[in-house]
Amino acid sequence: MVESRNSISSLPGMLANERSTYLLIKASSRLIIMLCRKGIKDLSPPEKSKFVEAALMLKNAVSSQIPAAAADGSISRWDDYVWLHLHAMHGAHRGSAFLPWHRELLRVVEQDMRNAVSDPTLTIPYWYWTTARSSIDPGWPFVDDFMGGLGETDTLIVRTGPFRTNMDGTSDWVLHIVDAETSTSSSWTVTTCFFAYQKPGS
Repeated sequence: MVESRNSISSLPGMLANERSTYLLIKASSRLIIMLCRKGIKDLSPPEKSKFVEAALMLKNAVSSQIPAAAADGSISRWDDYVWLHLHAMHGAHRGSAFLPWHRELLRVVEQDMRNAVSDPTLTIPYWYWTTARSSIDPGWPFVDDFMGGLGETDTLIVRTGPFRTNMDGTSDWVLHIVDAETSTSSSWTVTTCFFAYQKPGS
């Protein structure tokens, strides 16, 4: 991920934030900053908290920006991304478009998350899913201080973590976009949009 800046005035504050690894290149009057995404197992507790805060901000504090998505029930910017993923399902998941489409989706989600919490260094972490396969593995995302548990066995309702549904039915993560083919809420995007996946050795 490369960010371009016309001024280096924000550099001291950015360097004080150790969330990401930086590659800084000064070319004439421009500063190019390359942010390197971390694996979930390498995130500090404050980094996890900032990521969760950004996701909740996009879900609850940033309004929908796509009129067609709003017409289908989208309320927030996060809902917009659920809607986009749902409506691009066939084209984005079949054939050569799969990788570039999802790469661009993650890039735009990441930028919106940065804007939501005014943090230009925030990045979407990697889930090393080939090694972090259960709750005993470092980097497993479904823990109480990050994504919450996998949900109840019978209902799949998540009861722990920042995206939980409370026993009284209240939640900071209400699903608004419905899959017309199945008449069910598109909850799968909660996890699939969160992480950049990485192949072993890449």
